[in-house]
This record gives sequence, structure tokens and C-alpha cells, in this order.
Amino acid sequence: MKEHVLDPARAAAALCGGRGGLTEAEWRRYVPEVPYRRTC
Repeated sequence: MKEHVLDPARAAAALCGGRGGLTEAEWRRYVPEVPYRRTC
């Protein structure tokens, strides 16, 4: 089962924890309708 994090604080922690956020390519793949910005 896949978990979807809806709480913004939990989502930010999940993205930033140990990874440093989304790359530009990942951002375009997962959030294509929003211009890229650093997440962490």
C-alpha cells in the first residue's frame, strides 16, 4: 500500500530528510504545473 502525505509539514520533512529535496527533473515529473523551486 502506498502512503500519501497530505500534511504540508510532514510532506516537507519527508522531501528534505536525508535527500535534500526534489531535483528539477523530479519536480517536473511530479509537479509539472508549478514552476520549479528549491524545496529545502
